[in-house]
Amino acid sequence: MKSYSYASCWGLLLAFGLALPAAATDYYVSTTGNDSHAGTSVGNAWRNASKANAFTFRPGDRLLFEGGRTFAGPLQLTATDGGVASNPVVVGSYGTGRATIDGGAGTGLIITGATGIRVNNLNFVGLGRKTGNRGGRGINIGTSLGVTVDQVETSGFQAAGIFFYNSTDVRLTNVYAHDNGGAGISSYQSNNSYVGYCRAISNPGDPTITDNQSGSGIVLSGTRATIEYCEAADNGFDMQQVNNNGPVGIWCYEADQITIQYCISHNNKSPKGDGGGFDLDGGITNSVVQYNYAYENKNYGFAAWEYGASARWTGNTFRYNISINNSGPGLLLGSGGGQGVNNCEVYNNLFYNDSYPAVVQYGGATNFNFRNNIFVGPNSASLVATVSGLTYQANDYWFTNGGFNVGGYGSLAAWANATGQEKVNGALVGLNADPRLRAPANYERLTDPTRLPNLSAFLLQAGSPVVDKGVNLQTAFGINPGTRDFYGRPIPGGSGFDIGPQEGIMVSTPLAGQASNPVDGLSELQSWPNPAQDELTVSYPSRRAQRLALRVFSLTGQLVRQQEQLLLPGPNQFTLRTAGLSPGLYLLQSSDGERVQVRRVCVARP
Repeated sequence: MKSYSYASCWGLLLAFGLALPAAATDYYVSTTGNDSHAGTSVGNAWRNASKANAFTFRPGDRLLFEGGRTFAGPLQLTATDGGVASNPVVVGSYGTGRATIDGGAGTGLIITGATGIRVNNLNFVGLGRKTGNRGGRGINIGTSLGVTVDQVETSGFQAAGIFFYNSTDVRLTNVYAHDNGGAGISSYQSNNSYVGYCRAISNPGDPTITDNQSGSGIVLSGTRATIEYCEAADNGFDMQQVNNNGPVGIWCYEADQITIQYCISHNNKSPKGDGGGFDLDGGITNSVVQYNYAYENKNYGFAAWEYGASARWTGNTFRYNISINNSGPGLLLGSGGGQGVNNCEVYNNLFYNDSYPAVVQYGGATNFNFRNNIFVGPNSASLVATVSGLTYQANDYWFTNGGFNVGGYGSLAAWANATGQEKVNGALVGLNADPRLRAPANYERLTDPTRLPNLSAFLLQAGSPVVDKGVNLQTAFGINPGTRDFYGRPIPGGSGFDIGPQEGIMVSTPLAGQASNPVDGLSELQSWPNPAQDELTVSYPSRRAQRLALRVFSLTGQLVRQQEQLLLPGPNQFTLRTAGLSPGLYLLQSSDGERVQVRRVCVARP
């Protein structure tokens, strides 16, 4: 593996156009300070956030609040404050623990028209969505560029934990937004947004909103956004909506080029409609929902819906997702207005439910294609929707209480022969067979998205009929299915593509004397690229099924990132996120219980 010295890593950063930090000043705020002080040392600190509001901060300056103490807000930063992307103004804590900004009846931090702001290691609290906070937000970001929020907790705000609008390059990482009203994290018409490693938990609803939805976990709109490695749970249970729409755990609307991936959405609720796990809603275009897990939501696991937005809902994809035992279909599709949902690819998903159908449709759809999916459900209603505009090819249908029911037909062959579904060039390509999942009745209720590759309940048992029975999407339909399955393994993993969210993973007990080790020699840790930017690809061949612990350390020995990975016999390839790490050299350590290996990795920013 090619290594980089610390000096060469900084040289690479400079080649990428990043400047080294310029000389700047630290300013301190303490409950024992005095606003007449200069604020430039702990012993010469200011006392109130209002003093900082009247000050102008330059690139590289840091505004630091005393850890473990609470300061009255709002804190405000404007166009006169700010830095550049590589040398931002930093707002954070000093000393022991996090400082808290109390937004009271209003907002905790207001950033308007600013460039180059980094907020980290702070808590924001309001009086509560029903007990005094009036339309407030923990952090409100408007018409700004290059704002980063990391390691922040926000609660008790009526409108949202964090809201940003008409802004570009906003990055939210490691945010815990809970017990807010309208949403945990929300945006409107912003560009190049990133929301990663965030938790939106128990944001019940805004009591002042009665004519529209409220109480979502994460909801974004705009162009080019990524939501990944996030958890949304227990949101929406106290929405005051009088109509039929409602909140969703993680969703987007009126947006283009959105990616929602590696997320978990579970136990979300609604007194009215929705209350689902994931949703691409009105006016969504050219977006993808992939590698996500939805379980035990009040309604659907996933939705494709058009409410009548000005932009046509088109060009979207749902792939390699798992939906299990939501109180509604695995996928809900349709419209309440507009031109319906159009031109969507749904492939290699698992929709499993012992009480509800896999796919339900309300309203119009055109060119909506389902391929290589596993559908499991009861035969009390049609397992999948069969109205016009939908195409099914190379899917597996299985019924938890026996029999067969798709569109009222009693067998797969009868349905296929009558409608032309599940045929390619006249040949039957669908299956009506038990996919032989490992233990779907005992599925894991995961809450940590980084552990999704460890999800074992849906692994295929040896002899599964869906292995190598999927259609080759690239050759048959010109669809690029990506490079990995739900578990991070490369696709295809055998002589053909599998049906369902996994590729080539088989769970079995070797026969006596049979070798269970398909890898010769010792397991070698490899990673690339070097330098990495937002993610590092890790390769680790294994002789058996086991767990691999990955840890990333700074050169001073501080643990900065960790991840546990389920290894299966054979080659394993998966992703380790490096987004949020400061540029420089790190040590990547792996341990499989028998052998510890260490590699040097360099992190840089474009």
